[in-house]
Amino acid sequence: MSAVAATKDNNFLVTGDTSGQLKVWDITDVNLLEKSTVNKFIEKYFIIAHRAVINNIQIVEESNIKSDKFIITSSNDNNINLHRLSNGVFIGQFGQANAWNIHDMSPYENRKPRFVREWYLKLKARMKAKNNKKEKELEESKVDGE
Repeated sequence: MSAVAATKDNNFLVTGDTSGQLKVWDITDVNLLEKSTVNKFIEKYFIIAHRAVINNIQIVEESNIKSDKFIITSSNDNNINLHRLSNGVFIGQFGQANAWNIHDMSPYENRKPRFVREWYLKLKARMKAKNNKKEKELEESKVDGE
């Protein structure tokens, strides 16, 4: 881990690493006064944000910006990037030719984040297992109801 930031309400923790990857954690259930925080840090997403070490992370969460909260990251790849906090979608790079408007997220609604492949495959497997379990429970309840 090379950089870290938390939202003002301490509901999300954002970490950056030496390979340019960014992970967002849902920490709403974390209570540091408890003896154990096992299974309280929930990975929201894990994305490829840069091509080199992430040096700094800043979270933008101003009340006059209604569209979302944002993550600004700087890196040794000489870029400063902006991502949406809610889903990790890349909005743009500071200094790019095309302008972006953080008050209008409609151009980014159908974009997908650049997930770290291994993490994304594990997420898909967990979701598939969860759906299979629900289907099995539904089938069992139908059999029991007959």
